[in-house]
Amino acid sequence: MNINEFILDKISVSLLKYKTYQSEDLENFLFFRKRFQNKQKLAIKIIEDIMASHGKEDIFKYVSYLADVEYGTLGLNQRYRDHVVHALLTFLLGIYFKECFFQENLELSPFQWKIASLFHDIAYPVQVSNDILMGYIKNMNAIKARFQKNEKRIKVKLDFDNLIELENKINSLELIQDNLKKSKINIDVEYVYNEMLTNNIICHGVISSLSVLSVIDGMYQKFNPNREYRRISSDDMPGVDWNQANFDNDIIPACAAIFVHNLDKKYFKNKRLDRSKSPIAFLLKLSDTLQDWERPTEINNDGISANKYKIDIKDNKLIFLSPIARTSKLVEEINDYLEANDVNIDYF
Repeated sequence: MNINEFILDKISVSLLKYKTYQSEDLENFLFFRKRFQNKQKLAIKIIEDIMASHGKEDIFKYVSYLADVEYGTLGLNQRYRDHVVHALLTFLLGIYFKECFFQENLELSPFQWKIASLFHDIAYPVQVSNDILMGYIKNMNAIKARFQKNEKRIKVKLDFDNLIELENKINSLELIQDNLKKSKINIDVEYVYNEMLTNNIICHGVISSLSVLSVIDGMYQKFNPNREYRRISSDDMPGVDWNQANFDNDIIPACAAIFVHNLDKKYFKNKRLDRSKSPIAFLLKLSDTLQDWERPTEINNDGISANKYKIDIKDNKLIFLSPIARTSKLVEEINDYLEANDVNIDYF
């Protein structure tokens, strides 16, 4: 039984809690090897079905766009890895961690986990495109320098007008900052964002976070313009509750977790993520790191097989086994970011 089969077997009963179903599509996605582009298309369809139960299916278009851009940029730079199939596998792996190992010791809602896991990498194409652009500018300036002693260097100014301003003149950075403070995560959000712009370096976690928050905020504004703290439904999306409390309690924490998941380890040097204080950020970083299989690389178009990974729980410890070539990197990542003494990573 490979790791995909094992995870689905263990979480099949729990899927309904996440308004997700053990469908034929899900089984085909997990069990059968196929051309990776077909696997991406199937992942997008499944994610759309998952989000539809919350009336947020429009957000899945991000994932569709992500798949298209990633496929188009693959030939430009083979170092970049898939983030569509990865998102769905991260979602399922996190359910296993939450329901089978951490259980009640990790307090977060199913909807929080949907948003955080399925959309934590939606801005990856922005990072890819920016890296390509900056490489182009670097080469242009190098060529100019060969012919001009005092050449005018080509410069790029990175900016995102209106990205951080939500409806009603709310600043999304302030919302994320407040949530991180509650979670005891000592990161200056505005500093991180401004440093990214100043250095012309895109962190896809930061942009993913702000993008999701901006889009969902617009949805709440349409259906709950007064941002009332009571149950509010609409004829367009019957059964969906647009209570502002859901935005505060689910959307903001999920986006805060997305914001920090890809930051440099220097931000966690003095205080790693603690599951008791920052459960959603902890679970996202753990799941995102350990979901290492079936991710295409330059030398392997389909990624490492799910047969090469194993996961289990023994003596109150989570045991994760990976190929020996990947083990040290996974161990280092976990140790740099997480307080996780009961998570053991070893080679298969």
